[in-house]
Amino acid sequence: MGEVAVEVEYPPPAPRPWEGFLIDRYRRVGKMAPWKGLWIREHLAEMVYDYPYSMFSRWRLFCESAKAQGVKIKAGSYQSFRTYLHLLHKLGLVERELKPIGHLTCPYCEREIPVYPQMIKRKKGGRISPVHYHLVYGRRDDPAWLRPYQVLFPSTDWRRKTPEEKRVLRRKYRKKSKGDLDEV
Repeated sequence: MGEVAVEVEYPPPAPRPWEGFLIDRYRRVGKMAPWKGLWIREHLAEMVYDYPYSMFSRWRLFCESAKAQGVKIKAGSYQSFRTYLHLLHKLGLVERELKPIGHLTCPYCEREIPVYPQMIKRKKGGRISPVHYHLVYGRRDDPAWLRPYQVLFPSTDWRRKTPEEKRVLRRKYRKKSKGDLDEV
């Protein structure tokens, strides 16, 4: 006889102690509090190193467990998560670590040279070994974890604008775009 497959929804895992702290902080501070950077910092401190997709999967589970507690944190896309990791790497808060897949002996100096996946030409559809990220412990208390975009682009005006300032900026950019179209 045919059996009907029943899909069971499992509750999200219980948050780790530091994740509970982030959820409580979100309740107090609200949407203006930075989440992803602090979460990545604490996750890498606990795990030592991790792959981007593994971190993103755990981040989504954290957002689901926060939602179950009545706090809505948007997880975003995998690409936005990787962009954020790249930003943290650019600031020197995390480091990428490629694992060598072998060694070659240099014919000139007889030294062992590590071979990384990017050095080998892959066949179509081949898989590159994932990159590990790990925390730079000397920069764990750096304020750049809280606002990495502001630290990386300090010349940008990051403050909240009043409605009047927004109107002026919109008019300014509309005139620029109309002027560009007239010249063409």
